[in-house]
Amino acid sequence: MVNGVVFQKKYINNNNLITNNNYQKYIKRIFDSGYKGIEGDNWYLNSDYSEIFDDFFDYIDEESFYNDDFTGVLYDDKMIQKYIDISKKESIEYRILLCETKRNKPQALNLKWKRKIFLGYDYAYPGPDYYSAVFEDICIEDRKINLGFTNFKLNNNKLFETYDLVNRFAIEREKVLKSDNGQYLEKGKFIIYKLYEVEDLIL
Repeated sequence: MVNGVVFQKKYINNNNLITNNNYQKYIKRIFDSGYKGIEGDNWYLNSDYSEIFDDFFDYIDEESFYNDDFTGVLYDDKMIQKYIDISKKESIEYRILLCETKRNKPQALNLKWKRKIFLGYDYAYPGPDYYSAVFEDICIEDRKINLGFTNFKLNNNKLFETYDLVNRFAIEREKVLKSDNGQYLEKGKFIIYKLYEVEDLIL
């Protein structure tokens, strides 16, 4: 199911990331790893434009937490256009991630685009911070080794290339959760995402 999109700030290089700032250290770690999945500098406009976005995002955050058939992504055409317009006005480089999951809500079947690039499969929270087990447990080398995930190979975007591979990881991770190493893993309702980067959305 095409559920909607996530807006993520794009970093061309890491030169402007301040390493004495904890959040930017975290973003630098993502950038340096080569990971291009759903965890990252998402919804970068929300704090500065809370009067526009708060009500809508409060709704999708709550739904993604309490409703097991809902993914916390942006699906409303008008809100998507506002995110694009303000990002351009503020001269912010961004990427748009198109998200498909097995959850039935929301549905963004009317979205069209001029270009769509397959990135891979991620395994992450349905919102609002999209904590990714792929990034946190595999892309971080020492964790991958300590947790026993060294046999899992990722593509050039540091995501799984197929659904079968990410599903195997999800099953193996559940086994680790029940072992002594389970204390080192984030526990929660993770879902599988099929991710694309889209350009020139037609709204």
